[in-house]
Amino acid sequence: MIAESGWQGDAEAAVLGTSELVANALVHAGSLRRLELSLSGSCLRVEVEDPSPATPAPRHPGLAATRGRGIAILERLATSWGYRCRGDGKLVWFELEGASARR
Repeated sequence: MIAESGWQGDAEAAVLGTSELVANALVHAGSLRRLELSLSGSCLRVEVEDPSPATPAPRHPGLAATRGRGIAILERLATSWGYRCRGDGKLVWFELEGASARR
């Protein structure tokens, strides 16, 4: 999708951010309801919806910890990120700015 769209951004950051959100949904909520990628101009937006009402927050794991860095990773790589609570779960999203090759 990314290559076909003409979006010229950090594809590795897009893949890493997406995998972190999907992993968080599976580990913390037990399932993933929806994964959606959208492109508006030069902005790539990734949304993951899960059934858990627990809100995401950065953690501060120790050096030996093998978990707990997902949101901190998003904070570093994404242009912006956030979440929206829903009655039966939540939607977590992030955006990456790039250059659009198609004008």
